[in-house]
Amino acid sequence: MPRCRLDHFSVPFVGNLNLKLDNMPENFRNFRRTYGDVFSLILGSNTLVVVNGFEALKEVFVKNGDVTSERADSFITRELSHHKGIVSSSGSLWKEHRTFTLGALREFGFGKKSLESKIIEEAEVLMKLIEEKNGQSFNIRQLLYLSFSNITCSIVFGQRYEYTDKRFMSLLDKIKENTNSVNITMLATTFPFLQYIPGDPFGIKRTVTNADVVRNHLKNIVKEHEETFDENNLRDYVDVYLKRMRSDKDNPKSTFDHQQLTCTIGDLFVAGTDTTSTALQWFIVLLINHPEVQNEMRKEINNVIGTSRYPCTQDKPKLPYTEAVLNEVLRFGCIAPFTLPHGLTKDFNYKERKLVNLDKVLAFGLGRRVCLGESLARMEFFLFATILIQRFKLVAADIDNLPSIKGKLGLTLAPVLEVRLGPCGKNIELFTIGALRKFGFDEQLLKTILDLFVAGTETTSTAMQWFKVLLINNPEIQNLMQREIYDVIGTSRYPWRRVCLDEFLDRMEFFLFATTIVQRFKFLPSDPKHLPSTAGKLGVTLAPDDFSFRAVEV
Repeated sequence: MPRCRLDHFSVPFVGNLNLKLDNMPENFRNFRRTYGDVFSLILGSNTLVVVNGFEALKEVFVKNGDVTSERADSFITRELSHHKGIVSSSGSLWKEHRTFTLGALREFGFGKKSLESKIIEEAEVLMKLIEEKNGQSFNIRQLLYLSFSNITCSIVFGQRYEYTDKRFMSLLDKIKENTNSVNITMLATTFPFLQYIPGDPFGIKRTVTNADVVRNHLKNIVKEHEETFDENNLRDYVDVYLKRMRSDKDNPKSTFDHQQLTCTIGDLFVAGTDTTSTALQWFIVLLINHPEVQNEMRKEINNVIGTSRYPCTQDKPKLPYTEAVLNEVLRFGCIAPFTLPHGLTKDFNYKERKLVNLDKVLAFGLGRRVCLGESLARMEFFLFATILIQRFKLVAADIDNLPSIKGKLGLTLAPVLEVRLGPCGKNIELFTIGALRKFGFDEQLLKTILDLFVAGTETTSTAMQWFKVLLINNPEIQNLMQREIYDVIGTSRYPWRRVCLDEFLDRMEFFLFATTIVQRFKFLPSDPKHLPSTAGKLGVTLAPDDFSFRAVEV
């Protein structure tokens, strides 16, 4: 037991519950300055030990992980999860299912580049929805919640939901209501008898009801998977788990059952949604408050990546400033300031040491209870943040009132914000990009509607004119081109697949049109004595003078 107890803040029977919950992170920082890295709180008849600082956390939860990795009994673990799943379980049940779940999730991309495409696809949906706001003020919280929950659902359930799905949105609302009710769960943990009081004066019964609604939804998903299960075609985590259940059906000691499955996918669903969406909210708030950082970050992204494609995880080593900003968001936002209470397998003594490395960021915890989805969360955070900054400028809804950076405590510490996401530069630029993507192009042409017509028509047609003029003037080059095309492609098909998908639209057009024409035709001057001029005429582009030529089929 630490020697530093906050007795002078304690109230009889209540203990330290009189401390204002919204200010708890700041309170804990102040207590740490006074009492050190380890101190204790009194919650009713229970004593809660609080551990702060990288070295102290490492000592308690890594070096002594065998002793401190149990899950303490609480309202959440007892009434909402029944000590099942991964978050609320302990002992061999927790160890076995954590190992199994990590292995199963890796099969579906956890920690691998293959997961990147799912994230970018969902990011594209979000970017389109933001574009539709046309620079008007709106609250992005629900959109972020839907985006990240869909990524998790695609891995765990094998499906995603439309953003207009009212049933799914209602389900997310119930989850969000529960994760925001840390004061209710703390009260119910400290005084369990309160849930039996007639009526629901503290909202405890509503919290249980919300959890039941979510659990029933997950049970229906499991049932649908069982009805369509194919051992030779495992679609997602649920299928992998069902396969394990069937292989263990004759093992009376197996811990793989329906209740454990339902609770586990519930854990993955909540954990995979709330933390990353909160991180993105902090990201937006902080960049609105620091526009110079936003500008510098966008400059780096544009210099390294441009606007012709979305960022990918391979870009991270080339974006040191961006990486530093994201790490600072995780540090400052303190997204999950408190873990669920740990329990002990036995008593042990901790001798407080001098704190070092205060800049260590433990956004996902450490030790054996470290966040299961850290690799996914980090990938999501990087991709969504960089894509958002690449495409939009973040502006406060009210320029005279910047969003607060204090945050509201729930399961996570989330900011309260409303923002305007305006396109970088002219609105028409992103409209054009979005329109072209519908037809398979992910390249930026130029900056305006005028640019679209000029660049999409004038530049490529001008290039084609120059192509014809120069080949007419240099027939030996034309012959070499035809020979190479015949050797590589022949005449049985057009050279469509030779194009690089990451090139600009006009480069694609130029390559395909030019090679196809040379493949089929030979260019000759209308008058062999008068070749087309190569001087050019300056307009929006530098185009050759008008000319005529003959195209002879080869």
